Amino acid sequence: MALTEHLHCPSAMALLPRVLGLELAARGRRLARSVGMGRPVPLPLERFAPPDSALATHAVALLRELSAPYLENHCHRTHAFAVALASHHGRRFDAELLYLACLLHDLGLAPAHHGDGAFELRGARAAHAFCIEHGLSPAKAEVVHEAIALHTSLASANREPEIAYVHLGAGVDVIGYRVEDIARATIDRIVEQWPRHSLKEEIFRDLERESVNSGSPLTQQLKLGLGGRIRAAPFSE
Repeated sequence: MALTEHLHCPSAMALLPRVLGLELAARGRRLARSVGMGRPVPLPLERFAPPDSALATHAVALLRELSAPYLENHCHRTHAFAVALASHHGRRFDAELLYLACLLHDLGLAPAHHGDGAFELRGARAAHAFCIEHGLSPAKAEVVHEAIALHTSLASANREPEIAYVHLGAGVDVIGYRVEDIARATIDRIVEQWPRHSLKEEIFRDLERESVNSGSPLTQQLKLGLGGRIRAAPFSE
């Protein structure tokens, strides 16, 4: 797998049919859940425990060192929501790779990695280097890189689960995307375990700052109302 170093960023007009299609699909799922079809099963917090590996422990320490509390907890919730969605969808995944990619997916937003170009790629490079430094195989480190590089791209939902569920887990937390596939009790447990710390306000500020950099899919998504979807997410803050 060649590392993604350039993100495909279609225009707002090209993205519009895709965004509308996703919204229609979400309405269909919400309707189905309201009549009891495919209702998700509540999961205990134990299902979201970190892998028992030294690299996972190092990733937690790196996240805590570099990230503000709101961003640190967002990354933990992204992992928990990713696991909950994969469980509901019946998808198997590499637990360590998904955990690493979720915890490190927003390294590009941390002050230590501010800079030019897409924050997704800055974070992907930093995570890849970190994983290699701590002994992860190059092939597995590439999966982590791709999951982070593509986590704001709508097309990543169709990739392998270690990539797709970083995108989907973050989507639950930031805009409530596919939240209907997770039991309310599970959501409440996750948010209680990792409080949001005004995520809506904080993440919008960060994404708006990053939208001026070239190459990020967020630039066009913000034009299509991403800010409004963040504020309308089914969370209090």
